[in-house]
Amino acid sequence: MMDIIIARYKKDVSWVNQFKNSRIFIYDKSDEINDFIKLPNFGRESHTYIYHIVNNYDNLSDYCCFLQDDPFDHMGNNDLSFIETYSQPIDFYPIGSTRISWDKNGGPEYSWLEFEKLFWRKYFIDRPNELVFMMGAQFIVTRDAIRSRTKEFYEKILKEFENPDISVVPLGYGRNSGCHKFPWILEAVWPHLFNKNFKSKYDTRNILITGCGGMLGKAAHEILSKKFNVVATDIDLNEEWISYLDVRKIDEFEKYFIDGNFSIIFHLAALTDLEYCEENQENAWKTNALGAENAALMAQKYNCEIVYISTAGIFDNPNQEIFNDFDDPHPKSIYGRSKYHGEKIVQTMTPNHYVFRAGWMMGGENKDKKFIKKILNQIENGATELNVVGDKLGTPTYTHDFINNMLGVINKKQYGLYNQVCKGDCSRYDVALEMVKLLKLDIPVNLVDSDFFKNEYWAPRPYSEKLNNLKLEARGLNNMRHWKECLKEYLENYK
Repeated sequence: MMDIIIARYKKDVSWVNQFKNSRIFIYDKSDEINDFIKLPNFGRESHTYIYHIVNNYDNLSDYCCFLQDDPFDHMGNNDLSFIETYSQPIDFYPIGSTRISWDKNGGPEYSWLEFEKLFWRKYFIDRPNELVFMMGAQFIVTRDAIRSRTKEFYEKILKEFENPDISVVPLGYGRNSGCHKFPWILEAVWPHLFNKNFKSKYDTRNILITGCGGMLGKAAHEILSKKFNVVATDIDLNEEWISYLDVRKIDEFEKYFIDGNFSIIFHLAALTDLEYCEENQENAWKTNALGAENAALMAQKYNCEIVYISTAGIFDNPNQEIFNDFDDPHPKSIYGRSKYHGEKIVQTMTPNHYVFRAGWMMGGENKDKKFIKKILNQIENGATELNVVGDKLGTPTYTHDFINNMLGVINKKQYGLYNQVCKGDCSRYDVALEMVKLLKLDIPVNLVDSDFFKNEYWAPRPYSEKLNNLKLEARGLNNMRHWKECLKEYLENYK
């Protein structure tokens, strides 16, 4: 499949009618009244090409052909029939463009130093020895070559067209004084722009993770570091790769953004101990709700995406057992209420948000402070029997699956709120039985009710925290495994 993108200014483009099997995009910069896609009259075809890439990045065909409104002006003939049948295994194919190679000693109408200053040093790490200047830039480029750069890379370039410091060619520059300088610069870049051998400063996105010192943070750092440039933060500096950040303090938050060029905030920071939250309500609200608001403010002010981690604990309805993404939360605990406020704040303040609700978290090995770890501690301490409640229901959530599935949603930029838990549901008693089975232990597991632990776990807890991944399923994005498979993997890794 071919996309044909045409940059028009007043000329007749009826020649496009010869293409019957391609998607046609005609962008018009004239003041004429027509049905074409209107763009402001600046930036030449370079602006049109970059604009199209940015606005169609996630919906490109296998090949994209970029043409001027008079494509034959730079061609030796008037034959464009090859375009729809093009299938060469090369990433970039020039069409009738005058190609002039030039090196650091100079080039047509440009100095190398000015080219480096205005473009190359801003966007690329590697320094080329030679450039191919394309007069009348027209070309076919593969979707994969375009996507070898991040969308953010093209968005940054598109923003340059609005920069008055580099927009107008000075007198004596070799072009009319009213022409934009930046578009002419781009004509020396097209073959290199899509060449992944030249490493861009935006090929890997910078992200900030808050609360990265906990059990979910451990998986987040391990997985996200393979894809992003990660700055991991926490109030507890329990790893050498963690930097200090108290999310309750907006000034400390902002220090990271003054110099950092972050594209996503992963907001993991939270107080999750229910009894602690009840006893330290002010701190719970400051950390879980105000901390989320501070993160949302940074995302809003510095134009980046935000990922907020919420909890099944926001649901507390004794008359309902399973909750989907659209059910109304009614939290009773301070923990649930403060986390729910965080949800609402993030959704209200930032359009480019992801809210992921987790269930009973498992993972983290030495950082695990949840149910699995508590059972393992009893076993390691020589317990001869286990007393486990059967009147609390939920959906376990494995940290590694949680982060990996989250990435699938983020990659598709399908913003919104999602329940995200492992497949299957159970009681605490069911989890303990499965653990004993997997560990091949001969330890009795006694079924008790919550009153058995009322002195130790006295904070209000929902009867059921079962979540249903309705939206993930509907969008084909639910790659969470069954909790029993994840528990087996976790216990094997824990050893």
